[in-house]
Amino acid sequence: MTNRIYSYSGDENWSDYESPRSALKDMFDYGDLEIGNTFLTGIKSIPGPTRYLINADEILEKYDETIDCEHGCDYTDCNTGSTEVTDDAKKELNDFLEKWADKNLNITFWEIYHEEEIKVTQEMIDAFHANEPIPMPEFKYKEKWREIT
Repeated sequence: MTNRIYSYSGDENWSDYESPRSALKDMFDYGDLEIGNTFLTGIKSIPGPTRYLINADEILEKYDETIDCEHGCDYTDCNTGSTEVTDDAKKELNDFLEKWADKNLNITFWEIYHEEEIKVTQEMIDAFHANEPIPMPEFKYKEKWREIT
């Protein structure tokens, strides 16, 4: 399975094409399949859900803010118990959150890394019309599957 994808639709609205032929077909359909025009390629990556989780420190900060909003720091003397939470206890909470996220959260969007523009050549156009493999330049960035966490 390849993680390199191609698109003609633009930087803000990537198509998820697995072959350059599909991007060239878009160009052809729009009347833009001409020497020198460009289409995009990049490496598709699905981020891991733990990348977006709050951690133990952020939970404790929110906990303190909630108490302060309800009772005020003068009343509680800022004694919420959060400052006594050990690093081991924070690690335990973080580990739990990560395990829970990996089990229950399923990210369905993806990100593109190592974007490159590819200039259309006469050889590409000829191969497209002949329904032959599209000759491609060597990419700066090689394909790698990468889950971002």
